[in-house]
Amino acid sequence: RYALDALLINEYSCLLNSCLVWFGEGTVKSCLITGGDVLDKKGLHERQRWFNVYVLLGFFVLYRVLCFLVFLKRVSSSKR
Repeated sequence: RYALDALLINEYSCLLNSCLVWFGEGTVKSCLITGGDVLDKKGLHERQRWFNVYVLLGFFVLYRVLCFLVFLKRVSSSKR
């Protein structure tokens, strides 16, 4: 969830007012979807970007620490 949210915010935050999908033919065209519409539909805001990145970094550190503890346990049990 956090990785996808950060990716979507990063991708569409610079396209808030840019049209992504046009409807119509010739000179009469209207915009159907903007980058802001995509973020609104998902319930995302630009201020959530760094929160999501920090959560991902926290998961990374947590798993590294857990793997290190498992490694220490295995090494200590193999020395006996």
